[in-house]
Amino acid sequence: MKKYCLESTEIIIKRTCDISNAIHHDYYDEVITFEKFKHPDYLLTKTENLPIAFLQSQSIETPDLLPIFINNDEHCPLRTKTLALNYSSENLITVDSLSQILNLVEKGQGIALLPIFLMKDKFKTINNHCDFVKYYGYQHNGV
Repeated sequence: MKKYCLESTEIIIKRTCDISNAIHHDYYDEVITFEKFKHPDYLLTKTENLPIAFLQSQSIETPDLLPIFINNDEHCPLRTKTLALNYSSENLITVDSLSQILNLVEKGQGIALLPIFLMKDKFKTINNHCDFVKYYGYQHNGV
């Protein structure tokens, strides 16, 4: 895991669907994304897997009764993986952002497919099932 100094590093978070447009208008030293892209100013430097699982609040005992939150970003791989599991649409609730999903899950109001590294905070898995999503790291040619 690469660490960044938060005091001296500017981190900009974009929706997956907005990254392509963003790199055409602004310069970024590094881009980490769930979708591959081609741009003459950026070089693909890594392809890795992010472990994911359904997470719930530490305080929840019966996750079966809770709704499943998905991101409204149609390009979000966590949304895609969740929808591929064919849960009943009445159990799915679309939420505007990852931060809102995290807040709702932390409060025990539902579950969501999320990166496993979040477990150390206020979350636990609902079962032992683990999956992965690919992500890609790009570096600007000028760095």
